[in-house]
Amino acid sequence: MATLDEMNQAVLHGKTKILTLDRIKELTGKRIATIYFNFRPPFMHEVDEFIVGEIKSAFDLHPDQKSVVKELKSSPHLLKRMKSTLEVLTEEGRRTSIRVESYKKQNIHRS
Repeated sequence: MATLDEMNQAVLHGKTKILTLDRIKELTGKRIATIYFNFRPPFMHEVDEFIVGEIKSAFDLHPDQKSVVKELKSSPHLLKRMKSTLEVLTEEGRRTSIRVESYKKQNIHRS
């Protein structure tokens, strides 16, 4: 597994690639390493190395979809955003920190 220092060096030397929705789909079933920038205390940045699995919407991943629909009935734009925010899962089904809001630019960003 790559260390944070190794990943930072790869970024500095241009050996990394920006993930787009198309590129992440091409990587399904392949091992990748990403840097997770934690902007909450204790501000520890981490490397997440995993095999890319499915891409699902935040809505599909919510355990109680009926309550979400009911709660967001008065805010249809929030429900639309939840349905169009895609999350990358590992091959085992673990959520990663990679998200894409598909109704905007199709560049994956960390959240």
